[in-house]
Parts: sequence; structure tokens; C-alpha cells
Amino acid sequence: MTTTEASIAAAATPGLPAVLFSSISRDNLVCVFILWLSIAVFFCCSISLKFSAVFFATSAARPAPVDAAAVSTVFVAAFPAAFAVSAQNIATVNGKPIPKSLQDEWVAQLVANGGKDTPEARRQITENLVANALVEQEAAKRKISDDPKVKFALDYAKFRILQEALLRDEMAKHPVSEKEIKARYEEEKAALGNKEYEVSHILVKDQKTAENIEKKLAAGGNFAALAKEFSVDTGAKENGGDLGWNRPAVFVKPFADAVKNMKKGEISKAPVKTEFGWHIIKVNDVKEVPFPTYDSVKDQIREGLELKKQQNFLNELMKTNKIEYGK
Repeated sequence: MTTTEASIAAAATPGLPAVLFSSISRDNLVCVFILWLSIAVFFCCSISLKFSAVFFATSAARPAPVDAAAVSTVFVAAFPAAFAVSAQNIATVNGKPIPKSLQDEWVAQLVANGGKDTPEARRQITENLVANALVEQEAAKRKISDDPKVKFALDYAKFRILQEALLRDEMAKHPVSEKEIKARYEEEKAALGNKEYEVSHILVKDQKTAENIEKKLAAGGNFAALAKEFSVDTGAKENGGDLGWNRPAVFVKPFADAVKNMKKGEISKAPVKTEFGWHIIKVNDVKEVPFPTYDSVKDQIREGLELKKQQNFLNELMKTNKIEYGK
């Protein structure tokens, strides 16, 4: 991303979401998806990782299947009774059924994220659902959910899921239009312009000091030397006040307005007042730069507008509902 594209992204996008599975290969997708399943459904804190590690470690250590001829008649007779399931269930865990519909839901999620509905994928999902059921039942026996920290984690997870679902629903009903994106693009284009300026400045706290520095410069004083001596901008003074190349829009308005009206090599005719103090400005150089194309930044602008709409929606909920705060 170029400096200009980054500027547009920063202006248009308060924050950006991550893309699930964006860097995972197709071959490893099922395994990663299954691991994510066990963590997401039952644990919202570090406890989940510990239980998952124990389960898979014991699974990996399980001995290879024994030859059928060596299995006792008693075990063979007992096996169907212990593991029999109905056509509607994929397994039972201590008498509690795991419905096939639940497996189907997770397969649908897997396919939606680029995976494939294969017998191996379904087997792994089934094993993970069994693991989840075992952990859930054991946690219930130990009353893990009564732990205040676990309660908080579960409540927070529920809130985040509901919030995300609500915002998705809101955006589906009020999506960002192409017209809105193009309008924002033109606004940014007009604000940023097609020129960059290499600028230096000397920042002081009061007008009198600024005017005295202006007199020294008029008498032939060296701008960089005076910046090092007088400027209170600690980030730039050691470089002679150099702020590098920037579009005027990155500066506060009075500073930006002054820069746009100056030519290469020119020093401001009078100190410029901003919220930071008084500036003596020098434009070292000017260059024209191409503005990013609409297609190269429209996705970033869309994300920014979506986040803005979501925030406005949440703000509106605060305004239109009765809220009473305790004293």
C-alpha cells in the first residue's frame, strides 16, 4: 500500500476486521476448522486450550485397533449396545444424543469457509463434537460454570456473538451503496489534493518569540539552525524542523491552509497560530503525485463507511432507549 492509499485508509477506516482462514491451505483447513470449533463452542478462556490439549494427547496415545479375531465374544456382543445410535443422531455420550443436524450445521460452516464436505471431514467433526460433549458434561459435574471468571467469559462471549449478529443484520438491511463509496472517494480526493509538500517548521509557544525568529530569518538567519535553537517540537527540531513529505490534509487546518498557498523555498510571511502554538513555516519543495484510483481503495472506503454506520446505529440505540444509571 502506498503512502497515499494508507492516508485514505486511515481517513476512511476507523478499524479493520480480520479474514478467517485467509492464510490457511485447503488441505489443512478441516483440521484448523475442527480445532476452532471445540474452542469456540465451549470455552471462551484459556481453560479450553488445556482441556483440548489433554483430549487430543490421550487420543494420539490410543493403541492401534486390535485384530477382530482377538476380540472377546463378550466385547463384541457389548459393542453395539454401547455405541448404537439412531438415524437422527451421530453419537451418544453418556446417554445424551448428538444430532446429525448439529454435524450438518458445522459442515455447512466448513464449506462456507472453503472446505469440503467429505467423509473424513464429517468423521473429524463427529469426534470433536463427542469431545465437546465429554468436556461439557465433566464441566457440569464440577460446576465449572459457577466460577465467576468463567461466568464472565461466557457472558462476554454471548454478548460479542449477539453484537456481531445484530450488526450484520443491520448492515444487511442498510448496506453501504456504491453511490456512498464514490461520494466519499471524491471527498477524500478533494481534501487530499494532488500535491505533496516537503515542509519544515519552527514551533514556539508565544507570538513575540515567533516574530523575533521571523526577524532573524529576514536578516539572513539559517532556518535549520534557528529550529534547533528555538523550536519546542522535539520530534523535528534536531532535523532542522523537517517534517518530511506530506499532503496538506494531514496538518491542522491553519497550518495546511498556509502550506497550500506557499511556493517552493518560501517562508511564511507571518507566524501561523494553531492549537500547538506559533509556527514559522518553510516549504522546501513541492511535487505532484497521482491520486489512487477508485478501484484500488473502494474496499477500504466501504469498510470505513460500514464501521461508521455501525457506530451510528449503536449511538442511536443509546439515544432512543430509556437508560438509568445508578448513583
